Amino acid sequence: MKKLLAETEADADRLKKSLEDEINKGMIDVQNEGRNITIRIREFGSFGSASATLRPGFVPVLGKIRTVLNDVEGKISVEGHTDSIPISTAFFKSNWGLSASRALSVIEELRKGSGQVGDDRFVVVGHAANKPLVDNLT
Repeated sequence: MKKLLAETEADADRLKKSLEDEINKGMIDVQNEGRNITIRIREFGSFGSASATLRPGFVPVLGKIRTVLNDVEGKISVEGHTDSIPISTAFFKSNWGLSASRALSVIEELRKGSGQVGDDRFVVVGHAANKPLVDNLT
């Protein structure tokens, strides 16, 4: 078990090193706990309000993440979130649809290009406004 934990820590360190600029700019965070590594994408860098379309400036960040994920084994759970403002548009009937679509947009970008991450590794999760990292007061 110690060997597995050490491997996970080494993988997390590699991710942090590869994504150092994005971490320093506040675009993403990388954390590890036990055998899990979390890459948290900060909302202001990735999607516009009520949108599941990735901002063009964030696509290169996902390219860097894709490169590192190819060298890391295991399942990849991509979890989408929204704020607490209810949504009902022609595209998204609820925050559930928006959050799941955001997760899917990230996966679609990770699947592009050379060095594609295998489809069998991905899991899509939509949280809507549930499980916020911080409160939704602002």
